[in-house]
Amino acid sequence: MAEQLDVDRSIEGMVEIFKAVLPPGEITADSDFFDFGGHSILAGQAVARARAQLSLSVSMRDFFAARTPKAIVEAVNGRTSLSRS
Repeated sequence: MAEQLDVDRSIEGMVEIFKAVLPPGEITADSDFFDFGGHSILAGQAVARARAQLSLSVSMRDFFAARTPKAIVEAVNGRTSLSRS
């Protein structure tokens, strides 16, 4: 249960990061970063914020592959869960 709360908070945090670096729009957990005007420089800023503000071990590769706040957090969380087993 606590893990799901952490995931939910991380997703909400990623949504806020998307809102901070992208032009104004209706950003949700399922919003594609690049469909909302994102590009590599903004992705780098978002990755840096995710690392600093959310302590997420997100990489540029994760960001380009996953593209949405929910998918990015799930990708990072899945990798972290695997390394704990």
